[in-house]
Amino acid sequence: MSITITTIQKTMQSDSNVERAVLAQTPIRSTMFFRSIGSTNDYAKELLTGGAVLTFPLLISAEEQTAGRGRGAKKWWTGKGAIAVSLVLHLPKICLERDNLTTLSPLVAEVVGETVRKTVSEKHSVEIHLPNDVYLNGKKVCGILIESPKPDYAIFGIGINTNNSVTHIPDELKAVPITTILDETGQTTDHTVFLVELFERFFASIYLTRSQSSRF
Repeated sequence: MSITITTIQKTMQSDSNVERAVLAQTPIRSTMFFRSIGSTNDYAKELLTGGAVLTFPLLISAEEQTAGRGRGAKKWWTGKGAIAVSLVLHLPKICLERDNLTTLSPLVAEVVGETVRKTVSEKHSVEIHLPNDVYLNGKKVCGILIESPKPDYAIFGIGINTNNSVTHIPDELKAVPITTILDETGQTTDHTVFLVELFERFFASIYLTRSQSSRF
């Protein structure tokens, strides 16, 4: 589905390998990629409320966020080399209701957790801290923020520390137990593989939840 509104001017680059794979192997129908952005969720909100031609599901992704957010006034850091994504959905198209979004937070966290588990070896511990934080070896590796700035639309923001390092973490967050996949394993993550697996799991889980709900 597309909606037509005024195009927002924004400097954007392309990561063709990731975009091609996500479009070919998942239900996502359009993508926008940035090397660096303030917040993918904030940009998604601009698009929804201020104007662009959008096709859903839309994935906005970046390798770095300079103003990442968590719930409330919390900040979240996704430094250069990380994965920062906002998946924008038109809820009626996938038979989801706005009032049920908060119940999806643990589901999204489990989807991310399973993808991280497949990425790291079995010797590493991956845990879900409710409602929606993912921890690797006892330290936070992913933050999730679900927002709905406009009726019938939802933004699923996911920030995963993959190929960045906490050696570059901002001073105000150094007391927070944050880690990255690279710091814990010493290995880099293939973002194309990770994102395809993540969104294959995401949509499969959404469809399963919708199917189970329709039985009652």
